[in-house]
Amino acid sequence: MKSRIIVLFFLTFSVLYANAQAKIGDLVSSKYDRNSVSYILVKRGGDGDKYVNQFQRTMNISQKYDVNKIPTTELYFQLNRPSVISQESISKALNSKLVGKEIISFIYNRSSDGTFNDKVITSRGKYNAKDQDIKIAQASKVRDLSLEWGEPLVNSSYIVVLDFTKFHTTKDKKGKITYNADATAHAYKLIADRDVLDNFYEKAWADESSSEEEKKAAMKAFDELSFSLEHVATVSVSGSSSGDGASYLNACHSAYNSAVFQLENAIPAWQTASAFIAKHPLRAKIGTKEGVTNGQLFRTYSYKEDKNGNLVSVKRGYVRATKVANNTGVSTGNTTPSKFYQISGFANVQEGYTLKQKNDIKLGVALTCGYSPYLGVRVGIDMDYLMHISTWGASTYMLVNVGMLPSIDASLTDEMVGFAYGIPISRFFEIAPYVTGGIYSLLSDEPAVVGYGAEPGVRFSVRFYPFSLMVGAGYPVAIIGDLYASLRFYGGVKWTF
Repeated sequence: MKSRIIVLFFLTFSVLYANAQAKIGDLVSSKYDRNSVSYILVKRGGDGDKYVNQFQRTMNISQKYDVNKIPTTELYFQLNRPSVISQESISKALNSKLVGKEIISFIYNRSSDGTFNDKVITSRGKYNAKDQDIKIAQASKVRDLSLEWGEPLVNSSYIVVLDFTKFHTTKDKKGKITYNADATAHAYKLIADRDVLDNFYEKAWADESSSEEEKKAAMKAFDELSFSLEHVATVSVSGSSSGDGASYLNACHSAYNSAVFQLENAIPAWQTASAFIAKHPLRAKIGTKEGVTNGQLFRTYSYKEDKNGNLVSVKRGYVRATKVANNTGVSTGNTTPSKFYQISGFANVQEGYTLKQKNDIKLGVALTCGYSPYLGVRVGIDMDYLMHISTWGASTYMLVNVGMLPSIDASLTDEMVGFAYGIPISRFFEIAPYVTGGIYSLLSDEPAVVGYGAEPGVRFSVRFYPFSLMVGAGYPVAIIGDLYASLRFYGGVKWTF
């Protein structure tokens, strides 16, 4: 039996190691440019639209994205919720509204007389410029390269059509109401490559210096041009709102945040990327301007040549952002970098490696089993949410644990909340003192609280993100008619989502 366990351990280790060293076909670039976006809300008529209108007035787009303010902000469909509107119908509606042309008109600041200018482009180019861009411009003594920096960003313009497909409430056994909003988000990219822009400049460009005849000709030519949209992703999400102040509006915001989260994982261009400039601690020049937040997950890559001499990327594990730099504003050439902590990978991440955004929700879910002399066996689902991670990797968790105690009563459950402070021994090992407290109740048609309890303890984790093995010891003190207090030992497996 012992030999089988050892073999199983080494097989698991080998698989994890192979995964950590896996090559990927596409070369992952550390180059990242800002994207611009416009959101269009679907209206269907009926009561649901009032919640959509409330959301539309209060929605907030992350400063990670430039916003294209176009005339089309709504699409109308005579189709009752929760019927599904096809992606083909959405595409047809966007084309009929000439949304691609609206984006070009906004970015090039089109006036009523048909003239354009580069004010938006140069402003965005200057804001997008990295330290290296600034240093190159200074070294070459070029006064202003903002137009050259900004023009490629036109080809990074997106439309997201957000359709709230269903509004409904649910009620638990205690009568607590939860408001729910289901939504589908369709993302489209404007096709604005070099050929498209050159054709636009050649046929439809006019500015303040143009003659009246040239302006009229350019206006006519622009009206005849078409700018295509390419569908890049569709995600379906659900949002909810419960507790004090619960509402459909809050459920809409929850669904919207989930949609952005999923779209960022589905669209590579939306994923913030950079190169590490230093280690001890790991640092990279991204921050608030790119929407980086504490605890945000990034995958890391190195480069090597394959047997054919082609450069390929090699996965090197994961890091989380720790101290996020406020880099909002135009680069001066000396931007303060953000700091990161490596949470997985057998090789140390090195200066020059690439990091690329890979969103997770920072929620660990563990299946555990434990035993104490007085409370007997406990089988549970123990969850932890990463609230904060320090520069040296210490993590603060909020805990929510739910378990069953069949040794006392088959319907007896515990519901505990608390906090843990994870102290890293290395990126693979963490020891976390914790304390939880809560209630004991009996499962029935009318759940009844039968006791109260608290548990201080400590857990030890072996981590191979997103998988972890954990063991722990606690000292539960429970009042369930009588007072129960004894050591509890447990173990389990955890997956972080």
